[in-house]
Amino acid sequence: TSVIESGASYLMILFAGSIFTMFNFAVSGILLGVGRTKISLNLLIFINFLNIFFNWIFINGIGPIKPYGVAGAAIGTILARALGSVAGFRILSSHKYNIGIKLRDYFAWDTSLLLKIFQLGGPRSLQGVVRNFSNLILMKIISLLPMATVSISAYSVSTQVRMTSSFVGLAFMSAAMARVGYNMGRKNPRTAEMSVWLSAFTASAIMTLTAICFLIFPEQIMS
Repeated sequence: TSVIESGASYLMILFAGSIFTMFNFAVSGILLGVGRTKISLNLLIFINFLNIFFNWIFINGIGPIKPYGVAGAAIGTILARALGSVAGFRILSSHKYNIGIKLRDYFAWDTSLLLKIFQLGGPRSLQGVVRNFSNLILMKIISLLPMATVSISAYSVSTQVRMTSSFVGLAFMSAAMARVGYNMGRKNPRTAEMSVWLSAFTASAIMTLTAICFLIFPEQIMS
């Protein structure tokens, strides 16, 4: 019961600030699309640094701020993403990075463009929903095991460890998409194809090395 209550309070706060999460994803996608991956990385480092800092404050409490426990983690995350959204808005609006999106562009309504976005993003969104619901079902199965709390904790930590490898593949997948779109726009399908194969081989090599480390040092990594 206490786990459900803590999780519910965390989700309520996190979902209340989900608009900042979506905006951060959008900024990251735009920066990737225009080839500004270093700026996207720096912005992500900034957001995560704030996330850790605010989490520490609101989980444990400091000065006039009382400790909120698990809910404090959600508060810290939302604050970090909100400040990240402000920074992202400034980046997109700045001509320094050759983006220079004008404020009125944020509210421009283009039905045909919106339909194209739904056609591209809809199946991708559904894929994420299916994947996460399958994870929820798996968590339910694990919760039925003896020593369920230990089992779920071990599974959750190992999942986070696994993602350090998986995100390499996701990053190179995004790079491949950007390069393919860029080169197809320039009527250069050969280079687009080379970009796909190069991204696949590079990601596979890095992920294989990571997997070898996981095989050799599993207990140290889990610790």
